[in-house]
Amino acid sequence: MQLGRLETGIRDSTVAAIDSGGDLHMWEDPERGKRKAVLAKLRAQLLGPQKLPVKVRRPGRIPCPLQAGDVFLLTLADGRKARLRTLAVEGHRLGDFPIVELIDRRGRRFRQYRGDDAFDPVGSKEKWARFEIVDGIRDVPRPEDIQVVARGAPPKGPVTVITSMGWRALRMECARLLDEPGAQPQRGLFR
Repeated sequence: MQLGRLETGIRDSTVAAIDSGGDLHMWEDPERGKRKAVLAKLRAQLLGPQKLPVKVRRPGRIPCPLQAGDVFLLTLADGRKARLRTLAVEGHRLGDFPIVELIDRRGRRFRQYRGDDAFDPVGSKEKWARFEIVDGIRDVPRPEDIQVVARGAPPKGPVTVITSMGWRALRMECARLLDEPGAQPQRGLFR
């Protein structure tokens, strides 16, 4: 009613509920008078003239400081730098949100690893440290916190990601994975 238009059907059903007494029987005697006055004021407002239509401003889009294919360094809270690769940038009506993965200097991917992970004998797919960053405009990193070190082609095909988080949580998760031996990329010919 404050920003939109009040439809007559909704107005009529609301006025009928007020006229029938609604929930007045549930209020104690001293409070019942106050409740009745509030409902009478609402009834008068509903039956009175409507406000002129108000133009509602669209929310500002959240910018993405990266492009798909960028390899960048993100400054962590302790001053270290985490190297991440931008796999894709998802467009949304509220903004553009990057999908990133943690990599080492040679471009090898870190695994999403927790110390209490049990061995999976079935052989599930590898869980890479990939994250979709969904955050407000105030939390987008400043230019001095992100240093793009390379631009490459984004991966072909769809990118699967399970974990969504904000930039602050990404910094904490990167710091944890950099210190976790089980998350480190495996040394070998093919990885």
